[in-house]
Order: sequence, then C-alpha cells, then structure tokens
Amino acid sequence: MKWNINSASIIGRDHELTKKNKQDFVCSYVSDNFVIGVVCDGCGESQYSEVGASLIGTFVLNYFKLYLRAASDDDLHIKTSLESCFSDFMFSFQRSLLFYCINDSTKEQVLFIKEFMLSTCLFCVLVNDKVIIGHCGDGVIIIDDQTRSLDQKGSPNYIAYKNIPKEALETSPSELEFFKIEILDQKDINKIVIGTDGIQPLIDKSLINQLYGTQKRQLQRKFNIWQEQKIFGDDATCIVIEKQNEDSNLQTISANS
Repeated sequence: MKWNINSASIIGRDHELTKKNKQDFVCSYVSDNFVIGVVCDGCGESQYSEVGASLIGTFVLNYFKLYLRAASDDDLHIKTSLESCFSDFMFSFQRSLLFYCINDSTKEQVLFIKEFMLSTCLFCVLVNDKVIIGHCGDGVIIIDDQTRSLDQKGSPNYIAYKNIPKEALETSPSELEFFKIEILDQKDINKIVIGTDGIQPLIDKSLINQLYGTQKRQLQRKFNIWQEQKIFGDDATCIVIEKQNEDSNLQTISANS
C-alpha cells in the first residue's frame, strides 16, 4: 500500500509583526520501504529556537532512517524499548552540542538550552504494516477523523530539559514528560496529520478537511492564502499523509497517458 505525503509551513503574523524568524521546521523522507515525517516548533520566548527546531528535526529524521534500515519487524513491537532508546540517543546528541558549544558552567549551559534548543517535536513513521507516532511537547495529531490537540497550557515539556542540570530545573525531572510513542496498525488508518500548535485555527474554523487531496505545492499555496486571510497568528506547519488506493493510481495513470 502506497502513501502520499505533503507538507506546508508558514511564518505567523505575530512573528512578522515582531520581526522574528520562523521557528517551525518540517522535513520528510520517502523510500520504497518506509515514510518519515517530522515537525518541530521552537519556543517563542527564545531568541534562536529555530536552531534547535532544525537540529532536532533533522536528528529525528536521520535517526529513524538508520533505525528502520537496521530494525527487524519484531523490534517495532517493543514500544518501551523504542521509546527509551530514542530518548537516550536524543539526550546524547544534545549533550554533545553542549560539550562542543560552551564550557562547563551550569549558568551557560542553561542559557544555551533556553535560547537555542527549546523545541517541540512530533513525528510519524510508516513502515511495514505499522504507523509509529511520537510527540514531545504540544501540537496536533489527526488520525482519520480523530483530532487530538496536545495542549500543555503554554509550558511544553521540551526534550532539551533532559540536559538541564537538575539543580537548575524549576520542575522535578520525574514530573517532566518527554517523548511518548505509540504504534498503530496501518490497515485501520487512511489519513494522518501531524502539526505544530499553530494549525489550531484550522481546527477552530473547521478547515481541516481542506488539508487533504493536495499534490505538489497545492498545500503550501493553501497555507499562503490562509495567511493572506490572517488565519495564522503563530507559525503554522503540518505534514499530511494519505493512503493511496488503487482507484487513485488508475486515475493518475489515465491522466498521464
């Protein structure tokens, strides 16, 4: 079964007005054996969180490219193992950045994390007969007609908090929730959306159905039009993944013949 994947990302009006960079990031990868989509949203209160969003998103994409090439089908059933292994690799990756970018000062480590590395992350992986969904922080997940808004009340549990020295954390480490991963059956699913919390206005205005059925840059054009209509206050980014049935294949072949 083949899947179509499309994405769109746009800077929010609030960022344009305050002359801030776009802090969202999106990337994807499609091969004959698997599909990977990742969206990240840098913290709005940080000066350079688009750096962390880009680095974390790129790391997640490449981690799963390597993981899926090496993993057996049985490995994908072990959710807790995947959850733990992935978080450990993410921790090591960010720890290496701290080591090479700054000295051993706790104050400087905290400042670097706060200004550069605070980002949410959502990913979707399709491999074999499975759908792997993961998230850390807030955002939106839509599976068929079930919409889930991950609302953390304006204080997302960023994965980078794992690298803040315990004595500098304002919240107990045991109370922080990091990556949560779930594994679903592909046969039960026809369409998936993962997005940053900036797409919430599309939910509020009942525009979600307009995300589906796009090709090439059509989805991005819709986001551009919506932004002209002043729908997005915050940066908005999403990936749309849709099951491609045999009828659509025939229509594509007929249209191209």
